[in-house]
Order: sequence, then C-alpha cells, then structure tokens
Amino acid sequence: MFAYEYQFVIVDCIIKTKKIMAATAVSKRITYQEFQQMEIQEDDQHIYELLNGEIVKYSAPESKHQIISANLHLLIGPYVKQKN
Repeated sequence: MFAYEYQFVIVDCIIKTKKIMAATAVSKRITYQEFQQMEIQEDDQHIYELLNGEIVKYSAPESKHQIISANLHLLIGPYVKQKN
C-alpha cells in the first residue's frame, strides 16, 4: 500500500486543498488480455491500472480534484500553447 499527499494553492482562483490518495496492489500477476476482460460492477467508482502484471486500484478523483485540474488546465494551457 502506498499513499500520496499533495497540496494545491492557486491564488487567482482561491483554491486550496490537501488530500491523501491511497492505492492497494493485488499480488496475483495477470496479463493485459486478462485485465481487459475483467468484469467491474457498474456502480464501482474506482480506477484500475495494470502495472507490471499487478492490478492497482485507486479511488476515483472527487469533484474538488476535478475542479482543480480544470483550473490548472485553464491557467497553464495558454502558456504551453504559446511555447509550442
């Protein structure tokens, strides 16, 4: 099990957050084909990744996270376009 702690502070948008995201890895190794065939319940809100043959289950981002991501995109996007 591992966890990430992060904090965003955007002065212009007045957004502040601090959250811990946790993920757990399953020890059984599977192939990409097996991963694609996994059956996940419709109401499951988790995100699954296959890393080195192991399934990693993450909590889905909350609304606050999505708002922060959108604001970062709006702030950084024009700068990146200008530099390309």
